[in-house]
Amino acid sequence: MSRSAIIERLQQENRELKSRESTWTKREEEWAKEKEKLELEIQKLCESNESLQSQVNSYLNRSARRGFASMLEHDSEVPVPGKIDFDDDSSVLTNAQRKHRRRTQFISKPVHQPSGVELQKRLVDTEKALEEEERIRSESELEVNKLHQVIAERDDRIRELEHMEKEKNKQINNYKEKIAEMVEKVADQKQEY
Repeated sequence: MSRSAIIERLQQENRELKSRESTWTKREEEWAKEKEKLELEIQKLCESNESLQSQVNSYLNRSARRGFASMLEHDSEVPVPGKIDFDDDSSVLTNAQRKHRRRTQFISKPVHQPSGVELQKRLVDTEKALEEEERIRSESELEVNKLHQVIAERDDRIRELEHMEKEKNKQINNYKEKIAEMVEKVADQKQEY
């Protein structure tokens, strides 16, 4: 094989390697864009997950407050502001006014025993509220599980892309080493002639 044929063959291989390298570079750019998109989607899913959690917590807080308010309805002592007449606009209370305020701050309210029908109605309402709360909680848990599954799939895809990128880099390094070896061989052959 003549020297010019070897040089031509090496140049051809070099062109092929450069075209492969440019193809890999394009693929690498596409993978980087894909990875960026996936990371944005994961961020959106995490924000959506946080929003769902806050909605569930808000609902649970509201239902807890409703339960507390219904408990206060049946409390025997309800705070009532004392009715004190002030002779002047001063903010200083006399001893008699303080005593009156202490005595009237909590006024006992007659205990009204709810009837069986009222109790039954409250029980049904409470059961409905609990069922609604359980339904919302289960739906939220399903949504959260779906989000976790999607995030896991995205993470797997990102890992796959990173692995492909490492493989591509290995191939590029192998091609560069081959080119360097071929250039070295050509240089050695030139010296022999």
